[in-house]
Amino acid sequence: MAESKSSQVYKGSCHCGANAYTCSVTPPLDDPESKVINCNCSLCTRNGYLLVFVEDVKWTKGSLEELTVYKWNTGKFPHYFCPSCGTSLAGQGPDKLAFNVRAFHDIDLKSLNLLPIDGKSQ
Repeated sequence: MAESKSSQVYKGSCHCGANAYTCSVTPPLDDPESKVINCNCSLCTRNGYLLVFVEDVKWTKGSLEELTVYKWNTGKFPHYFCPSCGTSLAGQGPDKLAFNVRAFHDIDLKSLNLLPIDGKSQ
């Protein structure tokens, strides 16, 4: 039987606090096998996205539907940001939401295992 991976719940929010959530990440960000997407496309670079696919998102304030959606290029990965403060919060992948780890609370960004993705050439 395959061993199930552990997960961890993280809290996050936009800068102004109008949108706040908890979400689960498997494996946890401090696990050596955890990978945080560091895409080099123009939007991710300009907005400072460091993305991780999440599960069990629970909005404690606001909702995904209340965020502003930005679609560009092929429109296959819509990005969501707070309409009040502009914080880049998430992107919608084909099957899961990816949240910007920079919006998580109490994360040591230097400890993350970054996975470079070449979105610029796609």
